[in-house]
Amino acid sequence: MKRSLIIFVTAACDSKCKHCFYYENIDGPQRTTLSVNDTRRLANALGPINDLSIGGGEPVLRKDLVPLLEPILRQGRPRSVNLPTGGLHAERTERAARGILEILPQTRLTISLSMDGPPAIHDRMRGVPGAYERQIETHDRLAPLARAGVINIKLVTTLCSLNQDYLYETLECAKSDFPAADFQHLEMMRGQPRDASLQAPDPGVLDQWREAIAKHWEGYRKFYGGGWRNKMVRSAKLRLHDLSVDYLRGVDNMPPCIAYQSHLVISETGDIAFCELTDPIGNLADDELPAILASAEAARRAAFIKDGCSCTHSCFTPTNLLHDRRELARLAADTLRAF
Repeated sequence: MKRSLIIFVTAACDSKCKHCFYYENIDGPQRTTLSVNDTRRLANALGPINDLSIGGGEPVLRKDLVPLLEPILRQGRPRSVNLPTGGLHAERTERAARGILEILPQTRLTISLSMDGPPAIHDRMRGVPGAYERQIETHDRLAPLARAGVINIKLVTTLCSLNQDYLYETLECAKSDFPAADFQHLEMMRGQPRDASLQAPDPGVLDQWREAIAKHWEGYRKFYGGGWRNKMVRSAKLRLHDLSVDYLRGVDNMPPCIAYQSHLVISETGDIAFCELTDPIGNLADDELPAILASAEAARRAAFIKDGCSCTHSCFTPTNLLHDRRELARLAADTLRAF
């Protein structure tokens, strides 16, 4: 199967998010980062890919972001590109969006804006006074592109013990302050956060808000229109939400993870992994990608994932859901009931 690619383009970041799982890379010494030559080698080895997700750090801090991605965009021709940002750099974000679309205009480009609560909570979680207002500025700068149908704007809220009790206010602010957004995704905090006192959200709190979340999502008409595909997406989102909440309470019904064959992750230093939460299988500085994928370490990592590795990481759970026969049957039934 064609792989999806997650590429961490930098560990540099001007936010200090309490919930960040990548903070050791961000706070540590800044090491040599990927070059255009690296992405050219990667693109040549990978060929066509399904989807491209960009990570960091703060991706738009790389002044050469678009040239860095160009080989992957031209040769991989991903059907979708996801560019997340903390929203502190409106002009850079717009420039990156336009640059990506100039290279691959037919891709579905989503700009994912972090939105972790109402203003005071958002700023506290991200460690930057005024971050919420700057995120609104970034949204407003991108809004004309979204309204023209050129890009999608997605809000991403990472839920944890710090902001879980402000979920109602978070949903309300999402609608009032980010009107051009096409969707709001709720992500469960994962990994070990910078602030060790933070915990994953309380599943009991999420249970209380499930119907409000479902109703909130239905308000995004572009995402949840009336067709069968939209209803299937809605059913899948609700199922993944329920599976994630169950996982938090210790009930693991997640479909088997197939990240070892569906995805590839490359870090800003060239480390290659099937998932950024697992150990790397090699580095581009040491070998070519085909040799890394054929290595004994790759086989060990794949076996580890096959043996029952599971989590709530939303870069992988939708793919896992859509490749599980039982979940597909359930999804079809839920979609039919929605008509």
